[in-house]
This record gives sequence, structure tokens and C-alpha cells, in this order.
Amino acid sequence: MTFSSDECCLPSDFSGTVRLFPLPNLVLFPSVVQALHLFEPRYCQLMRDSLADDKLITMCLTVPNDPRVPDDHPEIHDVVCIGKILAHHELDDGRFNLLLMGIQRAKIIREIEVDHPYRMADVQLLEDIPVDDALIEAGMRAKLLEIFRHLIQAEKLLEQDSLKSLCIDKLPIGLLIDLMSFSIVIPVEQRQAILATLDVLKRFQKFIILAEDATTVTAASSDIDFPPSFSSN
Repeated sequence: MTFSSDECCLPSDFSGTVRLFPLPNLVLFPSVVQALHLFEPRYCQLMRDSLADDKLITMCLTVPNDPRVPDDHPEIHDVVCIGKILAHHELDDGRFNLLLMGIQRAKIIREIEVDHPYRMADVQLLEDIPVDDALIEAGMRAKLLEIFRHLIQAEKLLEQDSLKSLCIDKLPIGLLIDLMSFSIVIPVEQRQAILATLDVLKRFQKFIILAEDATTVTAASSDIDFPPSFSSN
């Protein structure tokens, strides 16, 4: 599946205000495509509003339950991923299946008051802090590819032909770490830590610890393909 450049970036008139879709078990990364199933009425409305506007949905991870916080308004991490709807199908009962591509890290500046059931926020766009030494970057890439091959052989990485080809094409280091972080089986809070790390060298260091720790990387099902299975709200 290929997408045009317009489908993989924010609209030119992006206002900085986003619709929030909190989930307790999913962290989206830029350039990753995630299948979603929406069934709660508030998120089906979010979907319709998004389709009528900018086609953006911002995924955010909820913080583990705090009994002082209402279940319908959980606390969320402030670093999020803005996603763009690539394809969708509305079911007869009003539910939706969709493919959402992550396109941009962002940080929630403030939530805003709204008169509809889903949450919205103003965000600041975040950019990677690149590695400024070519030799260090080359060493990082070599290490990532070594780990990638090891995980493939140990069946601890989702079998995705697209990811294999992307490694060969020498993606930017930050993006490569994101794709690998999404593809290995690690706790969701550790994925969130990777998402929140803008400094690519520090992101690399965090990923290496996770990828080399046999207690946190477990075998992934061999029948999972790209995009991954649906995640429900």
C-alpha cells in the first residue's frame, strides 16, 4: 500500500487544535499505520467530524487509573501522535473501521472546552533533535540493523516485508527507531517513553535497552501483518 505526500503530512492550514482519541493500550508513531475500530458514540461522532474537516485524529495514551479521575475523562500523557485517516468504512450500525497513519509528534499545551462528547486540545508540534555526528549516526544504524536481524531470527519482531525494505532503504535514524519500537512487543508505557524522546541519540539508547532485554521482548505472533490488527476504543 502506498500513499501520496499529501496523505502523509499535516494540512497547510493546520490550526494547532486537535481531536483527542485516548486509549489505554496503544501508542501511535509517525509513519506507522494502525487499524482502528470505533464503536463508542462519542468517537463515532469524532470520526464524522474529522472526515468533514481535516481528517486528523490524535492518538494519546491514558495514564493508569487514578480513582480520583472520572472514567470518561482519564488523565492522558501530554506527548501524542497526530494521525491522518487514510481509509475508512462505516458499518450499517454507525460504527467505523479505519486506517490511521501517524504523521507528527505533538505536545498538548491545553485542553479546550467543547460542547461535544469527545475531547480537544491545542498542541505544539514536535520535531526530532537529530544526531550531529555522521560517524556516531553510522554506528547507531549498524547497531539497529544488527538488532533487527537478531529479532527477525528469534521471531521477536512482527514479520513485515515493508519494514524489511525500509531498513534497506536507510530511513532517518529517528524514524527507524520508531518503526522498530512499534514492531517489537514491549509494554505500552515504554513505547510512550520512546514517543516522548525527541533527542534521537537518547531515543536510540532507550530502544537498545528495551530491544536487548529478553524479559521485555516476547515472541510476536507470526500471523500478524502490516497494518497490524484492529484496536478498539
